[in-house]
Amino acid sequence: MTKVIRNASHHLETCACGLCGSSEAELILTKGQFNIVRCTRCNLIRTNPRMSGKYLMDAVYQTDASHIDRFQRFYLHSRKTNYRRWLTHLEPFRKINRLLDVGCGPGYFLEEASTLGWEPIGIEPSAAQVGFGAKQGLSVIWGRAEEIQSLVEGEFDVVTFWDVFEHLADPLTVALAVHSVLRPGGVVFMRLPDASILSIKSSLHVHERPPYSVYIKYIFPWYPDRHLYHYSPETLSNLMTRAGFNALDSWSYETMDEKVIDASSWWKRWIKRIVLWVVVNKGWPHEFVHISAKPSGGS
Repeated sequence: MTKVIRNASHHLETCACGLCGSSEAELILTKGQFNIVRCTRCNLIRTNPRMSGKYLMDAVYQTDASHIDRFQRFYLHSRKTNYRRWLTHLEPFRKINRLLDVGCGPGYFLEEASTLGWEPIGIEPSAAQVGFGAKQGLSVIWGRAEEIQSLVEGEFDVVTFWDVFEHLADPLTVALAVHSVLRPGGVVFMRLPDASILSIKSSLHVHERPPYSVYIKYIFPWYPDRHLYHYSPETLSNLMTRAGFNALDSWSYETMDEKVIDASSWWKRWIKRIVLWVVVNKGWPHEFVHISAKPSGGS
């Protein structure tokens, strides 16, 4: 959980595409002071202008104990269930028993991994959450995702990003660093919002009518003030391939409880639940899980 950004226009910056380097883009939509654009060369969607990475790391992501308490009350139960399910997917890749979770927050995923015998390490930018994890006896590095570059080459079976990769200002550099710290045959496993929904608007002729408008405004997990890139399974696979990975699989993943429980009243929760039920049954994109592997040859 992160702080709410008010008016911070003086912290905005413009950026070229983080995958192909092109500055050419077409506007998809605008939300407040943020434009969501699609690169005309590689189709990767980004926020431009965007909040500077330094401001996000130094101010927005420096959460306090209240954010940990909110996470525990609203999300912890469903997240722990999901963590156990995802760890089952990771079991076939366990060789040296080492796992790295980037943006680990209070460390709940690390705790679940530990119960299954993994030797997990986390990286987290929030000093408060690093401190919380340390009190639980967890090994957490205080820093940005780029701290991966300081770790030992080939040290991990698995690197995970749970709702984190979309926050990165330089995703290709981070993906290259992940490639380095994974052993040959190791995998990167991540969950993130499926930005394909931003591309189907014209093909569905839905424009701004409900349920699409309600879904995009209130339920779809995209936050252009802090989500710097907006991936589809295709564009994420392209980026990981560029970083030297073999993209193994992507699949749709729905987290209905997480998206409806955090609302100010019971009737808002039910409206969100109904809209999300409609969207899921329509097959519209919501979130997805992606897995890529470092080639066994190590190249």
